[in-house]
Amino acid sequence: MDLQNLSNQQLIQRCLASDQVVWTEFLRRFERPISMVVIRTLRRRLRPTPTLVEDLVQNTYLKLLDDNCKALRIFKAQHENSIYGYLQVMASNITQDYLRKLDAKKRDSRVEQDIEELPPDLISDRSATREAEHRTEIRQVEERLKRITTGTEQEIFWLYNRWGLTAKEISQIFQMNIKSVENMLARILRLLREDFGKGAGS
Repeated sequence: MDLQNLSNQQLIQRCLASDQVVWTEFLRRFERPISMVVIRTLRRRLRPTPTLVEDLVQNTYLKLLDDNCKALRIFKAQHENSIYGYLQVMASNITQDYLRKLDAKKRDSRVEQDIEELPPDLISDRSATREAEHRTEIRQVEERLKRITTGTEQEIFWLYNRWGLTAKEISQIFQMNIKSVENMLARILRLLREDFGKGAGS
């Protein structure tokens, strides 16, 4: 059976039956709405970074897995898409908890977060090594972006390239016209290529 054809309720029931393959479809289906809530909640207070967003998204998944998937077991669907609202509220609460902990620290202190990794068997096609490589690549791009672009440009770049927002969706968030967003993305990509080219030639 094609997992993408499962209804949300069928998918949840299969996940509760400890079907590891189905969890991959769960992550694929709900990663974007969870990520968008995390990003929007963070933006009220600070500039989201890809690694921070990924950590908070993973914490949302861990909350679902905690105590034998208790959060999913107690979920009662009112309609087919109820799960979206449920997950979005959970992601928002987890992100707000992070921000509250951030506020509890002194302004110049470094916040230490005990972010756990997803269980290695949850996503069968991503090894721990590949995950480490993925994060290293993101950090390298982040460092280059900080040198050659503004904070707003960095946000727009990641919203488009990491979280899959369209130019139209980004324009609505930043109250820009679509063409300006498209031009900015093209400019950032050109600057990155030039910067990587300099590194290769040095």
